[in-house]
Amino acid sequence: MPENQQGNTLAVSIVFFARARELAGCSEAMLQVPAGSNTTSLPQLILTAYPQLKTVLPSCMLSLNLDYVDQEHPQLLKAGDEVGIICPVSGG
Repeated sequence: MPENQQGNTLAVSIVFFARARELAGCSEAMLQVPAGSNTTSLPQLILTAYPQLKTVLPSCMLSLNLDYVDQEHPQLLKAGDEVGIICPVSGG
């Protein structure tokens, strides 16, 4: 069994940016998700582990292995995947 997979779950790396990092209290973490999870279920899985993100996660973009997630085309998560939580940025 791969190192990042245990039974019916697999480990993915979550990288928090900007306000998400402040709310999560860390810049990255490992998250155990059920085997068979995909990018559609990802926001709820993140909120279950980090409920303090509920105010910002709906406006954030998610990335999977450095590519933005397209919620209309779900992708299956694999052990060792890197998920980025990217909050909106404004400038002036």
